[in-house]
Amino acid sequence: MPTIAQDVLDFWFAEANATRWFVADDTFDVQIRERFGAVAQAAAEGRLDDWAHTPPGWLALLILLDQFPRNLYRNDPRAWAVDAGARRVALSGLARGDDRQLPAV
Repeated sequence: MPTIAQDVLDFWFAEANATRWFVADDTFDVQIRERFGAVAQAAAEGRLDDWAHTPPGWLALLILLDQFPRNLYRNDPRAWAVDAGARRVALSGLARGDDRQLPAV
């Protein structure tokens, strides 16, 4: 798994950030934009699809496609622009059982 994928997981699942997942928080949005904006764009363009070959990489890719766009493009239709790709990634990983190979949050 690429180091940046682990960085995505470490950031997203940091205890301090879990409380910020479903709240509008400009500071959190800026942190995501500055640290992961380019990576999220690469994921949206399909350039990181190979991450899905491992359960942790699959989860990091899913976060980039499903969660980060909500923060990157809050109150903008682009927040949902890659939902179809996120669904594709999610369903393929679930079919392989990737979710069952990851630790519980």
